[in-house]
Amino acid sequence: MRFRPLLILALGLGAVAVTCSDVPTVLAGAPPIRGRSTLFSLLAFEQARETLRAPEKAAPQIALLKPGRVDQPGEGFLPCLEVFPPTTVRWDVPPAFDTASLQYALAIKGNGYHGGHVRVVATLDGEPYFEHTLSCAKGTPFEDRRWFEHDAPLADGGSLEVSFDYEGPRPTGPAVGFGLLRVGVPFEVERTTPTQDFPNVVLVVVDTLRAESLSSYGNPRITSPRMDALAAEGTRFTHAYSAGPWTLPGTASILTGKTVPHHGLGSSSSNHLAESLETLPKVMQRSGATTGAFTCNPLITGARNFDQGFEDFTNYRWTASPDMIGDVLQWVDEHKDERFFLYVHLIDPHFPYEPSADSLAEFGMRTPDDYERSDLRQFMENWYGAGEPNLEWVRATNAWHLDAYDGEIWDSDRAIGQLQDRLATHGLTDKTVLAITSDHGEEFLEHGWAGHHTQLWDESVRVPLILHGPGVPVGHVVPQPVENRHIAPTLLALGGVDPVPGLLGPSLVDAQDLALLASEPVFLMTSKGEWADLESRSRIRLHEFHSVIHDGFRLYNCPRTLDPDVDRIARLYDLEADPNCEHDVLEDHPERAEHMRQLYREWRARGEADRPQMMPAEEQTHAILVDLGYVGEDE
Repeated sequence: MRFRPLLILALGLGAVAVTCSDVPTVLAGAPPIRGRSTLFSLLAFEQARETLRAPEKAAPQIALLKPGRVDQPGEGFLPCLEVFPPTTVRWDVPPAFDTASLQYALAIKGNGYHGGHVRVVATLDGEPYFEHTLSCAKGTPFEDRRWFEHDAPLADGGSLEVSFDYEGPRPTGPAVGFGLLRVGVPFEVERTTPTQDFPNVVLVVVDTLRAESLSSYGNPRITSPRMDALAAEGTRFTHAYSAGPWTLPGTASILTGKTVPHHGLGSSSSNHLAESLETLPKVMQRSGATTGAFTCNPLITGARNFDQGFEDFTNYRWTASPDMIGDVLQWVDEHKDERFFLYVHLIDPHFPYEPSADSLAEFGMRTPDDYERSDLRQFMENWYGAGEPNLEWVRATNAWHLDAYDGEIWDSDRAIGQLQDRLATHGLTDKTVLAITSDHGEEFLEHGWAGHHTQLWDESVRVPLILHGPGVPVGHVVPQPVENRHIAPTLLALGGVDPVPGLLGPSLVDAQDLALLASEPVFLMTSKGEWADLESRSRIRLHEFHSVIHDGFRLYNCPRTLDPDVDRIARLYDLEADPNCEHDVLEDHPERAEHMRQLYREWRARGEADRPQMMPAEEQTHAILVDLGYVGEDE
């Protein structure tokens, strides 16, 4: 099957997400936005790949490979097919579209520069397709130890066969990365200007920020004056929940609008966003918005496909906000006349807790002389094991951690204030929707553990959610439970962008949508967990662990533990009578508990059934092309 091309659209080639009658105003004289929409990926679709030859015990495998010394663009980790010459692999590639091409990258693994070279030769239906020589000489300059990206036309598909052969002083060749491997089509749209109807959208994710530690959420210490002011002038959600208690599932749900079983990060072996998932930045970009991202969490990188839809994407790896916010402000200066989507992922409240000198002074705190810069979880492992160090020391260290955590929230709040001020300097306050949330919370011994990733109590998964700007109700507080996967469709609606098929959902500022959500369950999950009691040193390691909030009750359920003496764990709480979940009422409501378990099983099954394949079937590819505007419904 071949797809016939459409005429070039008024705003560029194909991919325009705005479908309403009114469209944003084009920014005259600005260069167009040029992007690429992926139709399918060959990388992880192993059923379509055949290994024709490979060294014994060295079959090709999906891996993260790093050719350089640092995690900079071109040198850092990239998901790839890792092969060891001599190897030949083959794919049967389906037909795509006239302008489709295969985007791929090649690199020698960082420890493989021992001499010689690797020849990479590809054929398509037996005809020469591409050929490259990769040097692995000892003297290869460090700036050349990187990923080399290429593009090759691939409209008709066919049998793609790629061979890797080594020539050099060693008996075996180095590991070679064959990365990207995505088939896509280019698009071009005009840049637009911000207005109240089509505003900028700024999404700030403050890593590891639990709701209760903000002043506006009940912290008696004034940790968040700027965020509190935004909440007072906008809408604050008192019970917003992250999809999971760690970064990948939480952030993936924010950006895709999908559940954890659907996008797969946190419930499968994949830690990469599938190419075929629609994301908030991709939709905003296709609507004519300039897109930029500044992330300080090393998990939120291009290596895990989080750079999809961004023209500018910078990862700072554990950099505190005072050391990177200047780059964000400069980006705003450079794009002040353009309608934009800006994503900022701050890392300050994440361990290790090292507040700035300014925040220490603000709260009159000083680091204890005997403080050890060690993750409290390491000491907790010892406490639950041998009872060392003693409980008094554990509690004292935890108290300092909580103080320092508050100080780092203040640092993040100051950065958010600087961003807000810069928007105001350019007259963009009334033309910008600002959303503030977190990917997950943090535990400080409330339920016997510290840190995050393993528990589903409120301190781990209840996060702040503050919306501010045009279209956002002023001074509004929403008490009902909501999920962070609803943030993406909400921001699209506030940004004046009509929803697209791959990113549908309710708007959290629409009264009717909220009323419908009030009767829907909230689902939380983690792939492993801990059930702990500090005083008794009782600790049970859990397999998959989930929580369901529905109809005024909350279920915690682990069908199978890793403790041979404990088969399963289940607790049920009446949130109206017991909002802090202290009194288990499971014995009083066994049928309700089983109903909530069944709701979870059905939710998980639906998500897994909808999880995108890396290479969709022909009809799925056609649907993508229809959405992009390349073909009509009946073509």
